[in-house]
Amino acid sequence: MSGIEDMINKSVWIKTSHIQPHEYVLKQTHPDLFSTMSELLSKNGYKTRFGQKEYLYINIEGYKYWLVDDVLNREKMSNP
Repeated sequence: MSGIEDMINKSVWIKTSHIQPHEYVLKQTHPDLFSTMSELLSKNGYKTRFGQKEYLYINIEGYKYWLVDDVLNREKMSNP
C-alpha cells in the first residue's frame, strides 16, 4: 500500500474542529488521492455509525479515513 501512503503524505491536510477535531482534503484539489481512497474504501472499508449515518472507514498508518460527499476526512486513531 506504499503508493497510497506516498499520496497521503504528499497531500496538504486542512485541520478543522467541525463536529470533532480531524483533517480533510477536497476532491477538487486532490482528485487522484480521492479516487484511490474511494476505491480502497469500497473494497476494504468497514462500516461504522456516526450520529444518524453509517460511513465506510479504512485505517492507514495510524489514521482512520472516510468520505463525505467530495471531502476525504481523516482522524488520528487513539490506539492504531
